[in-house]
Amino acid sequence: DEESKQAGLSGQAFQSYQWSGEDNSEVQSNPSCMVFQAAWDSFDSTTICAAGEKNNQARIFERPKAGGPLRIISSVEGADRAFYSCTMSSDARSAAFGSSDGSVIISHVRIM
Repeated sequence: DEESKQAGLSGQAFQSYQWSGEDNSEVQSNPSCMVFQAAWDSFDSTTICAAGEKNNQARIFERPKAGGPLRIISSVEGADRAFYSCTMSSDARSAAFGSSDGSVIISHVRIM
């Protein structure tokens, strides 16, 4: 709408990342991992958590301020089923992931 345009909101993506579900190749042209939810911190918007279905993984990524590929800083695995939800604390110190097996996993964010 006109109000959004005046506020500078275009509704267009300014950066897009693909999650393959693999450790060594996060950016691919044909992703093979469905992402059910993603969230980022409100501190400096550089930490992203994502809940996905491949290997029942949830990941925490660092987004470089100058652009470039995401870097995996933590992975959560071991749920019996896929993670469907995630949230990040405002200061990016912890994240929580919800699995379809009924579990909730809280993870401290640590840069490897």
